[in-house]
Parts: sequence; C-alpha cells; structure tokens
Amino acid sequence: GKLMTVILIICAEGNSSESTAMLNSALEAVHEAFMKLSSLITVTTASQAGLEETEMACLCVEMMRGVAHANRMNAPERIPDFLTNYLGDIAKLMGRFGGDMHVCELLLSFFRDYTEIYIATLDREKSTVLFHSCSELLRAYSLKHCSNQREVTKCGVEVNVEEEQAYNDIMTSIQLLINLGTKDFIDECNA
Repeated sequence: GKLMTVILIICAEGNSSESTAMLNSALEAVHEAFMKLSSLITVTTASQAGLEETEMACLCVEMMRGVAHANRMNAPERIPDFLTNYLGDIAKLMGRFGGDMHVCELLLSFFRDYTEIYIATLDREKSTVLFHSCSELLRAYSLKHCSNQREVTKCGVEVNVEEEQAYNDIMTSIQLLINLGTKDFIDECNA
C-alpha cells in the first residue's frame, strides 16, 4: 500500500504530459490487478476460493488503499475519480473473503481510510456510491461476524494486546461509521 502511495505521489509531481502518462500507467496497473482478481472470482465458487485468490484480494485491497493514501499528490481529486468506479466491487469482496480476518480488516481499513481522507470533498454522486458500497460492505461484515462470540483466553499484559487485536475489526467498522456520519455535518456546515 505504502509503495503504491509513493509511486503515485512521485508520478503526479510534475504537470507535464510525461508525469500524467506515468500516473495513468500506475493506475492502469492497479486496474489490471483488480480485473485479474475479478476474473479469478468469476471462475471459482466461494467454496473453491484458495490461497491464490485470497492473496490476490489482499494485494488488490492494499493497492487500492495505497491509491487512497496518495492524497498529497498534485490534483488529489483524481483519486476519488478513480476509486469511485471500484468501491462497489471492493465492498463485494467482504461477502467472498470476509471470513478471513486479515482480508476483512484490510477491507474495513480501506473504507475507513478513504472516508477519513475524502468524505469532505465528495460530491453527491460519489457520496451516494460510497454510502451504498459501505452499506454492502457492513452488511456482509455483520453477516459473517456479528453472530460470532469472541473470547480472549490469555492472562496478564497479553490480555490487553490480544483483546485489542481481537476487536480491531469492530473498532475499524465503528470508525468507518463515524466518518460516514460526519458527511451530513460537513455538508450542513458548507451550505
């Protein structure tokens, strides 16, 4: 993720056609990786999902997260323009891979970070796509994890660390909901 962020910021540094071409090439690589994941998902069923598919999902979400974090580049409004096209498909990954806690936390973190960085700048159309995508993401998350009972069985200092790790996905989903809730407040203040 961080490598993608650095690549995008460096590619967008100049205002020349060369820097625009490099930025477009970097974003095209992200697109191609996501399309490869989509084709893998299309040819396998959820019960057949294997290590390659899960690793590809992690890679794609990390790359998208890296794109989201490139908000310090020149003309950062290009990021929501690019990512809005993928939000629905990224959210659908929770239904497929949400049982894997690593993928689950990556997906929640991506949406939390994206909303934290861009929610104030999104227009109505992009906000609508984001809210629908988050709705689908959180619905799939709750179906996979809200009925699970979690227990921490360590004692002493390890309990706090283990407990924090065990509930990291819940904290991330709460932060995402808080970020989404601020959109109305921000819009009212700007009106």
